[in-house]
Amino acid sequence: DAVTHPDEGVVRDLEKCFVPVKLDTGRHGERARALEIRWLPGQVVLQPGGRVEHRWIGFLGPASYRVELLFARAMNAMDTKAYEEADRLFGELVEGHPESARAREACYWWGISEQRRHRDSARAVEKWRILVDRYPDDVWTEKVGWMV
Repeated sequence: DAVTHPDEGVVRDLEKCFVPVKLDTGRHGERARALEIRWLPGQVVLQPGGRVEHRWIGFLGPASYRVELLFARAMNAMDTKAYEEADRLFGELVEGHPESARAREACYWWGISEQRRHRDSARAVEKWRILVDRYPDDVWTEKVGWMV
């Protein structure tokens, strides 16, 4: 609360795309368990219907926190079949934050989003080449490396 949430960039991202709610797990333990918050701090991004879109556990500084919010937005775009928006957001994450812990997974999903958007698996392979080239030893590369 003292470091990340007061950050201007975090505040801007939260206000622009999310409805932040702080859950007191001591008073709302049943809800916390339902959201599978196993450790604190725990962040959960829900879709409007209440389904969990994305979650992460543990403290993150402002830059990493904002990457997680960007990833959550991209995954939501995928889930709602807004593939053009998903492509843009995954691309922003992969190209704008290539050293972030989430870039590799985002690149994986970027390929899937491209394939779904264009109905062309070659588009997925194009994005997965980025994984092979930049992150050859990563688990996300292992998942698709055989196709590239």
